[in-house]
Amino acid sequence: MMTKMTIRKQTSHLNQLLVVFATILTAILAGIGIGEKKVAAYTMTDDGYALVTNGNDFNQAVTTDKKPYVRAANDLYYGGATTVNANLTLDMAGYTFYESSTTSAPLYVTGAYSITVMNMNQVIKTAGVTTGAENCKAADGITSTTGYAHGYYGFIWVASGNAVVTYQNCIWQFAATVTNTQPFYSVGPNAFQFSGTNTFTCGTDQELQEGDGFTILDGTTSFIEQAGLGTYNSCDDTGASWNLTVNAGATLNWTSNRTGFLMYTTSPVTWTINGNLNLTNTAAACNDLWYGSSSTATITVGSSGSLNVNTYAPLFDTDISTVTFSAASGSYIDIRNNLATGQLVSGVVATSDTFSITNPSYARFAAGAGAVFGTSTNFKMTATNAHRLNVYSDMAQASNTLSKRGVATGVFSNDYVTLFDTATPSTYTTTDMSAIKAGKVIEFSAAKGLSITTLPTALTWQASLNDINALASNGETITIARTAGNIMPIAIYDDRDIGAYGWSLSVASNSLVPLVYNGNVIDATGQTLFDSSSALLTQTGDALFQTTFAENAGIQAQVSNKMKAGTFTGTLTWTINDTIS
Repeated sequence: MMTKMTIRKQTSHLNQLLVVFATILTAILAGIGIGEKKVAAYTMTDDGYALVTNGNDFNQAVTTDKKPYVRAANDLYYGGATTVNANLTLDMAGYTFYESSTTSAPLYVTGAYSITVMNMNQVIKTAGVTTGAENCKAADGITSTTGYAHGYYGFIWVASGNAVVTYQNCIWQFAATVTNTQPFYSVGPNAFQFSGTNTFTCGTDQELQEGDGFTILDGTTSFIEQAGLGTYNSCDDTGASWNLTVNAGATLNWTSNRTGFLMYTTSPVTWTINGNLNLTNTAAACNDLWYGSSSTATITVGSSGSLNVNTYAPLFDTDISTVTFSAASGSYIDIRNNLATGQLVSGVVATSDTFSITNPSYARFAAGAGAVFGTSTNFKMTATNAHRLNVYSDMAQASNTLSKRGVATGVFSNDYVTLFDTATPSTYTTTDMSAIKAGKVIEFSAAKGLSITTLPTALTWQASLNDINALASNGETITIARTAGNIMPIAIYDDRDIGAYGWSLSVASNSLVPLVYNGNVIDATGQTLFDSSSALLTQTGDALFQTTFAENAGIQAQVSNKMKAGTFTGTLTWTINDTIS
């Protein structure tokens, strides 16, 4: 009986152990954990993401279950493009997605869906790998296989429709030796948008994009095209138009070392630059930026826009039927063709082409061959209120051959007859016209106006009563020089129209120790030191007026032997007065 009782007790313990084990096993299978709930083969996070650990789970979450939010828990592999048939936000969380070949893509879309990819990190991680194939986990997340982090169709293959793809804080970066690294492929207008910080570096054997353009929403995005088989164009259009938009505050840095065209298209090209576009091509002799036998090119730089183009090629090829370039007031323009035999416009310009700048903060046009805008007499550029014009005979701008101020308003023409001048008679001489025609850099700048650019940061004096007694009788006041090295530099900038400028500089003081200038006490109401006609001033260029007072000149302190010993401080208030009548 004792034995029987013991057996029952052991059986009871065993049942308890089995129950506990079953409970633990059930918990594991149910995916019970902090912030996660098991659904099918993946877990759901508290913030609504399907957290996937392998390619099969990823494909199910996206294609079958149409989850709107998916997040990678590690590197993923799937041997074929996953079809997107609903709106999707994919957070790769810094991980890499591998494919079975370089002629596919992780995602494939044909519908008009909104797709956002965040924190993508498409790079080769294996040291020594140069062809692109790497060892990785297979689609089941358990067995091993080889995969590619890049492909001909990029990360998302937009095969048709009007899908909008947004990349946010993403990296696509491959060496020049790696083939099939084209990051963008789409059929449909404005398929790709960018937010945050993004870098896309492609190899040598494919375009940057086959598609219809880019929109930089915010942040800084960089496109880097490497050399090698450099005759490939940067972009080939696949639709009815090719559009580039850079929003205010956003930046696109686009660099290339290819000799192909930036844009090869027969469709209209439109650039709208309200942020910063920095386009650089370092290839020693590259094709024109645009090519297309029937396309139009429209570039609009808004008031907050900055367009910097630095290449070895013309800005426009005259195969384009109509070119419209406009820069709003306040914009910044810098366009250079560094080729020694190059100009900004090649061939015969159409009469329908228009080129205008409206009071930009700065505009520079440069070409290595001179005659910056080419030789076609059809070319004309309208400049409105571009107050200053400088021409240089060299690309380094060391030799200034013409400087005009207050007259750079009007129409510039390659016949060099009608120039930036609405005055009668013309203020441009034959020599001026020759300088413009031969110049390699033509530079416009809007007037900055009147301002104080340099003032002394502090004025100091020091004297002992013995020193004062030696120079002054009882109660007599004397002036003393500032301390050694305490010079008094002043610079005024004024680039308003010649003949119209005029100003005076005054200073007020609340010092307990009287301060004087030219024997006159400076009080709280202020005293004029000098004006724009003063012989004290040295003029640098046509806008900077400077003078420097030594320690024993300019503002001095007035003291007497009746003063108490101590340290005294005060404030000087400087005012620049506009005296234009």
